[in-house]
Amino acid sequence: MELNDIVETLKANGFVESEKSKRRLVHPEARDFIVELYYNEEYDEIQIGDFRNYAALPAPAISSFTTESDDYGLRVNIALADDSVISLFCSFE
Repeated sequence: MELNDIVETLKANGFVESEKSKRRLVHPEARDFIVELYYNEEYDEIQIGDFRNYAALPAPAISSFTTESDDYGLRVNIALADDSVISLFCSFE
């Protein structure tokens, strides 16, 4: 999957660019839940989670990236090329 597609999905679900870094996306209701996007010649990668615990995934290994939110929080579902799925949840305060 392309990082630009992931960015579009996140922004459509309320994520905005962080004031601290152009490559970081945050959700206004859960600012400690971040998505870092790394573009360079060696790799395209996302790091997703909070400041203490996060997962680093190469973009080509992601086959599907979806988000869902409700009044309680945000769920991110990441399907990988090997048919495994990662589900992350961040509650709103």
